[in-house]
Amino acid sequence: MRLMYPALLILLVKVSLVVLEDLEQCVPGFSEQRYAFTVPRKILERGRAVGKVTFTSCSVNNRALYSPEDTRFRVFPDGKVAVKRQITLHDGAVSFVLNAWDAKGTRHSVPIILWNEREQQAQSSDGNKDIEKTSLLLRRKKRAYVLPPVYITENERGPYPKRFFQVKSNVDSTGKVFYRISGTGADSDPIGVFTVDSTGWLWVTKPLDREYIAKYNIKVSAISESGQTLEDPVEIVINISDQNDNKPVFTQARYDGGVKEDALPGTSVVKVLATDEDDTEFTSNGIIQYSITDQTPKEPNDIFRIDPKTGLISVVKLGLSYKKINNYVLTVSAADMEGVGLRTTCSVAISVLPAEGDQDMSGGSDSLLSTHVLNTAQGIPAKGLTITLSKLDARQTKWVQVSRSITNEDGRCPGLLRGEPLAAGTFQLRFDTKDYWKQLQQDSFYPCGGVVFTILDPKQKYHVPLLLTPFSYTTYRGS
Repeated sequence: MRLMYPALLILLVKVSLVVLEDLEQCVPGFSEQRYAFTVPRKILERGRAVGKVTFTSCSVNNRALYSPEDTRFRVFPDGKVAVKRQITLHDGAVSFVLNAWDAKGTRHSVPIILWNEREQQAQSSDGNKDIEKTSLLLRRKKRAYVLPPVYITENERGPYPKRFFQVKSNVDSTGKVFYRISGTGADSDPIGVFTVDSTGWLWVTKPLDREYIAKYNIKVSAISESGQTLEDPVEIVINISDQNDNKPVFTQARYDGGVKEDALPGTSVVKVLATDEDDTEFTSNGIIQYSITDQTPKEPNDIFRIDPKTGLISVVKLGLSYKKINNYVLTVSAADMEGVGLRTTCSVAISVLPAEGDQDMSGGSDSLLSTHVLNTAQGIPAKGLTITLSKLDARQTKWVQVSRSITNEDGRCPGLLRGEPLAAGTFQLRFDTKDYWKQLQQDSFYPCGGVVFTILDPKQKYHVPLLLTPFSYTTYRGS
């Protein structure tokens, strides 16, 4: 028994030496210079397997870590390539670069091409006359390049330059061939983003920004040693895949709306809008969802809702009361990636207006304080203009807000006093003219218009109209 242990030890050492020797002779890399898989349909559903790659990592267990640069795909440890998110082959084909790392941590890259075989068959069976033309075209492509769109992810980490795709002409077998590229990103602004080496590998020299340029069109030419063009240039389309690197932005920091206290559930109040520069066609990076995250005052709660897709705020249930609470402030959030990504917020001020027929609060002819705004540039009432009424405090040091309202279809603003009695003092009406003209897609000279006036006899009626254009405003005491 004692003699068996040294023998076993010698056997293990020999096996280890054999393994180490095999690893030293191992050449890491993919089994092919490029992989081309055909798929039977244009729309590839989530989870569909499209092919399999083989990679030698030269590790003991030969397991590899794969990382596709197109996030719509995933590659399993056994090399199986599958669809991670539904894909539509708009151009009949799609390509991407697959990265893998060997035992020493060196990255290897290979292009993968997916073809829709049905579209190819349809192209080759479109009438006898067209068959001849198509066959010539296909033969021409076979003896030159087969280049479906290439995808590169924006904001990729270096080091740069890095290669991403290889082109090859069959005339390589008859003589020395050089490659030349032209077009945007090559020899046209921005110059030098892409280069090509003598073996046909395309290189990208710096990180790309999809929001700056989303697609590059480059022509590849095969050149002989004497400078002669061996084949017609072939165009390659380089699409820049999106990363979620932009958060939503609201078109306004604050929105204002008004609703009557007797409004029924479903009544629209105000609509917010946010935009996102990220992609919405192939990813959800730029798809925004809205939500209400806070309300002041807190009670009654759940009285407003927002449509998560459109941003329209509406009344959910009865319970608004002009006399109890005449102003709500909502915090609205917009989040990309359909609500789970980057987010931003805005404020929404909602004024509760008195019900129809309430003469004490109507702001009409029987009210002691009223206003009427006219858009004299277009000869129409100024609908949807926000007005803030403030009063100078007893020390004459600061303005105290009394109400914040929005003009109705007649350009009038019901309920300026919010049911409170009119008192003597100095008041200010502030008209937010910039936002009003912005709604009409016009620029304005004055961002706001302020009218300060003094009430000496609170038993009298005070009417303060405003005549408004984009570059001027006029006011006077009316009756």
